[in-house]
Amino acid sequence: MKIYKRRDDLWAEWGFEDQRSPVISVVGAGGKTSLIRALSANLNDRKISHIIMTTTHMWPMDFGPYGFQAGQAGNDGKVGSPKEDEIRRIFQRKVPVLIESDGSKGLPCKAPEAWEPVLREETTHVFGVLGISCLGKPVSEICHRPDKVADILECGCEHLLTGGDLALIASDRRGLRKNVDISWNYRVILNQVDDTDNLDQASLAKKILGEKGIRAYLTSLK
Repeated sequence: MKIYKRRDDLWAEWGFEDQRSPVISVVGAGGKTSLIRALSANLNDRKISHIIMTTTHMWPMDFGPYGFQAGQAGNDGKVGSPKEDEIRRIFQRKVPVLIESDGSKGLPCKAPEAWEPVLREETTHVFGVLGISCLGKPVSEICHRPDKVADILECGCEHLLTGGDLALIASDRRGLRKNVDISWNYRVILNQVDDTDNLDQASLAKKILGEKGIRAYLTSLK
């Protein structure tokens, strides 16, 4: 079973070579920025102009010679969402756009609140990210919005997370698929597969998602 690394050509291996201007929105926890950074590096290798932006807040990042990070940094140092007129100009350029559309306070697992995620209607692909470092740990300690995670799993906040739990969080319409239009291509990234710890449970999550018709990838993007 392949574990995709940051240095891999994810753009080609994940089928984007024939996509002129995909709009990829990234939600979840445990590697959103790392995924955007890796895809941006692939585009820079191809000398393809692309835009990086957020609909919430994200840290400034190295976008390379062919990338541009839209939005202005606030007092906290994070870059906010561009204004609507700038966003319209971005989509008019017909280049790949990579959007961080969710927040997770640096934790590896989450479920969204009522106002999350913030997905643009121009989206063509959604990647739901979860970090497997949460496996075997209690919901209360390792999840952003632990009450929302517990609602999906129908468990208490002391529950220890399993691979099956991650598959449910990633596939549930109250979880990472929240607000994802049926016309968009939805995929799941099971990140932080940095060693053999929890590999069996990560593989189980991937298998369950595949049985639900959801393409999932095991990655190590740090």
